[in-house]
Amino acid sequence: MPCILGYFFIEVSKISDRNLEIILKGQLENEKVEDICPLDGGLVIFVDDVPVVQPQCCSSLSDYQNWIDVINETSSEWKEVWIGHPMIYLRILNNKLQFSELTEDSVPKERVVNEFDFSLFQRELKRAIEEIEDFKKRVEKILERLDYNPVEKISYALINNTY
Repeated sequence: MPCILGYFFIEVSKISDRNLEIILKGQLENEKVEDICPLDGGLVIFVDDVPVVQPQCCSSLSDYQNWIDVINETSSEWKEVWIGHPMIYLRILNNKLQFSELTEDSVPKERVVNEFDFSLFQRELKRAIEEIEDFKKRVEKILERLDYNPVEKISYALINNTY
């Protein structure tokens, strides 16, 4: 069941082991470890049960790492966050995380389209990262069962985008 009706985004915690095995076999078929691409996906951010930010074209599950940079940011300057293209820019102002419009430009659109409590965002992002780490453990168990090696390098490439 998608997390947004009409889209293909699925919470990683809700993918069954059987379906995850099918996904992994498809992703890894005839691939050398150094050529493995990360799984498609990314973070979907909801405000009051409405998706306000979602992965765009060319995004991957590994894009969660771009959000980690945001929680460590303290600048009020706009900062690009790769979610695919078009991308967004974020800034932190008065403990509010502000989102720009989606853009293809290398300069942010100055118009704030969403904002919410930065502390809440930090907590929720931490929770999402923990969910991704749990997902990575599930991936590793399935890779072991399917006899893919080296398990850690493959799971890292699938989820973190580098080998």
